[in-house]
Amino acid sequence: MNFAVIFDMDGVLLDTSSLIWNSFLHSAQKHGFDLSKEKYENVLGISFSDCIPRWEKEHGVTIDSDSFRKTAVAHQFENIRGENILIPGVQSFLDGLKMRKIPMAIATTSHPLRAQKYLEAANLSSYVEVIITSRDVQRHKPFPDVFLCAAEKLSIEPSRCVVVEDAPVGILAGHRAGMKVIGMTTPPATHQLLREADLIVSNFSQLSYETLVKLAEK
Repeated sequence: MNFAVIFDMDGVLLDTSSLIWNSFLHSAQKHGFDLSKEKYENVLGISFSDCIPRWEKEHGVTIDSDSFRKTAVAHQFENIRGENILIPGVQSFLDGLKMRKIPMAIATTSHPLRAQKYLEAANLSSYVEVIITSRDVQRHKPFPDVFLCAAEKLSIEPSRCVVVEDAPVGILAGHRAGMKVIGMTTPPATHQLLREADLIVSNFSQLSYETLVKLAEK
C-alpha cells in the first residue's frame, strides 16, 4: 500500500502546550503587554509570523517579532530539560509505521531550530524522512503549502497522504492539499473544533495501520 503519513508536531506528537504558553506569556510581558490564554488559544496552529500582527492590533503595541521569538524560544529551551513531552502512544505508533516502512514527515509552522531541538529532545528525528518548517514555505496554514511540500519531498502524491492535525487551520490546510485529515483532540483542541476532519480521535490507541489504509484509499 503506497501512502504516507504527515504529522503536525506540537499537540500531535509532542505535548508542548504548557511550555509554549508559559514562554509566550513570559515574552509578552518582557515586551510590555499581557497575553491572555484565550488570545493565545485563538492562534493555535497559526504560524508565529502571522500571530504578531494580530497581537499588535489587539494590544495596540509594536512588537519586534524576532526579539519576541528569541525570548520565547530561549525560555522554552531553558525549561524543556527533563520534561517528558512525548504524547502518550506516539512512539509505539511510529514504531509500527516504521516497521511497515510507511514514509513519514513532519509539517510544522515552527522555526527550524526549534523543531530540531524539540525532536531531538523527544528522540523522534530518526522516524521521519522529511521535516518541513516555517522557513520552507512562503505561505503558512491554512494554506496547503507546508503539506504539499512534504508530499513532494516524500515523492508521494498528495491524494495518497494522510495528515494528523490538532488545529482547525491545519485540517483546512490538509484538505486544501487534497489529503485526508485525522483530527487529534489533545487539549485544548475539542471534537467540535476539529469537526471538519475526516476522522477524529483522542489518542493514538484509536489509530491503526488499517485505519490509515482505509483513509488513504477513499
